Parts: sequence; structure tokens; C-alpha cells
Amino acid sequence: MQMTTSGYISAFQGLRALWGWWRGSENDSVDAEHEERMKEAQQERELALSRAQTIREVAELRAETERSVNRSRAQSRKERLQPVMVMYAAVQANKRARLGSPDGEEMD
Repeated sequence: MQMTTSGYISAFQGLRALWGWWRGSENDSVDAEHEERMKEAQQERELALSRAQTIREVAELRAETERSVNRSRAQSRKERLQPVMVMYAAVQANKRARLGSPDGEEMD
């Protein structure tokens, strides 16, 4: 005797119902496992966010430190070069004065 298509469908639906009933008792443990995995995932996410924030704060602090060091170096360089720049300005002023002198003296 052959089963009709509707017979196969009914048998399949019955097996699905039986499978669902049998797995129903396992759902409690599955739900508990799922909740535990979700809690772990949430904790990992919070840890990753705190690490990212800490890394960002360290990078900002490092950048501020580098800016401060660069400002200090620039100020030190300016202070060291100030006498040289004064002498250079004096040399240039003397040069302009000689070139603009009406005596007609030649430059060496």
C-alpha cells in the first residue's frame, strides 16, 4: 500500500510535533545556556569598549605631551637663535648701508 502525498505530510507533521514535545524539556537548559552566552558577550563588549576608551585616552595624552615637547623645543630653538638673528639683522643693515652709500665704495 502506497502513502499519498497528504499521508507523508501528516506523518512529517506528527514527527515534528513529537520532536518539538521531546525537545521542550531541553529548552530550559538551552535558554539558560543562551542567557549565559549573552551575559558573556555583553561583558566582553563592555571590556572591549573600556579598552578602546583607555587606548583613546592614552593616545590623546601622548599627543598632548608631544605638542608640549614640540612647543618647548621650538621655544628653546628660538631662544638659542635669537642672538644669531640679531647679528644677521645687523650684518644685513650694514650691507644695505654700504650698498646705499653715496661714496661709491666697492664691496669685497
